[in-house]
Amino acid sequence: MLALLRNRNYALLYFGQFCSAIGDQLYGIALFWLAFRLTGSSTAMALVGAAQYIPYLLFGLVGGVLADRFDRRRLMIATDLVRMLAVALVPALHVLGILQAWHLGAVAMIQSSAAAFFMPARSALMVAVLPERDYQRGAAAFSATIRTARILGPLLGSFLFARISLEYFFLLDAAAFLVSMLTTAAIRLQAEGNARFPGQSGAGSLLDGLRRIGANRNLASCLIGNGVGMVAWTGLYSIGMVLVAEERIGGGEVTYSMLVTAYGVGNVLANLVVGNLPVRNRTAWIFGGWLPFALGYLVLGFTTDLRMGLAAIAFAAIGGPVMDLGMSLKIRAEVDPRDLGKAYALWYTGSFGGSALGVLLFGPLFDRWSIPEGFVLGSAWLAALGLAGMLGLARGEKAASEESAAV
Repeated sequence: MLALLRNRNYALLYFGQFCSAIGDQLYGIALFWLAFRLTGSSTAMALVGAAQYIPYLLFGLVGGVLADRFDRRRLMIATDLVRMLAVALVPALHVLGILQAWHLGAVAMIQSSAAAFFMPARSALMVAVLPERDYQRGAAAFSATIRTARILGPLLGSFLFARISLEYFFLLDAAAFLVSMLTTAAIRLQAEGNARFPGQSGAGSLLDGLRRIGANRNLASCLIGNGVGMVAWTGLYSIGMVLVAEERIGGGEVTYSMLVTAYGVGNVLANLVVGNLPVRNRTAWIFGGWLPFALGYLVLGFTTDLRMGLAAIAFAAIGGPVMDLGMSLKIRAEVDPRDLGKAYALWYTGSFGGSALGVLLFGPLFDRWSIPEGFVLGSAWLAALGLAGMLGLARGEKAASEESAAV
């Protein structure tokens, strides 16, 4: 890790995004709990969540094109500025005494619209700041750092719950965006690290890139499968886990923060392991990651014991780093350099599109079904996806690799 941090550009990106990720955790906790407090409805939480995720469907691919055409640093700084101003609106409306649930949805939509442009640029910039020999270790370490924020953010939230109003969590997120802007501005790269292929028109670049990516059937299937899995993952994590903390285990926001922290611990421990493992079949990693989620969520949906709930969600979290590393390596190895931003945008668009469907489906579902019933449905969904991908697509990648080696 110290060797990676000697790379000045990587260290700046690493630190800035770590601070931003802590702010994002505070934002995520406050957004859903504030919506629940203002309305008392899981359907209202779902609508706010949909407002957070739908912009990725609208702008994600456009963000990928821009990440391949323009200075990625400037794109990241501009979108961070928009996000900082958007989240700062919540405490301002609270001070004025006019904050309503629909304001949260509007802020979430603005914030996520900007993030749809930010995330492909950040992922493509990561490829530029790391030499190929360091990419797997650097990507795993970066992922571990972002996931560490899932520990520190909720812990900070637990400390702050008794001291400040939820509305001021958004102000802390705004400060984190400012740190991200400053560190990104300090990164120095050669021109090709910022905008590699500016010559083609936006529409033509997007269509050609989609054709090249779609020609790789295995990669396209992995990207689609990721979106399908995120439907159930988000429904259980964003809606179901709030209800488990409130209605089954008890303890409300504090219990929820502890569950999110346990999830972060599981993420980080898994990252420390997978970053040093050989990845021979990337597709198997992508789909195999859904299986820990399925089992962990199943246990979480039935337990009323806090310790069992913490253990279950920490186990489920193993799946995240496994899937993310598999997908990152697959995109790095199989995508034309001209299309890196578009490939990452497709990944994020599928993820957040699935997340939007997830909250819209599971919000009303949890209003009608019991919590265990909802978790059984989501867990079966994830298990079926993981097994189907491992038995079908992962075998296809192995056969293709063996055929290539024989040639």
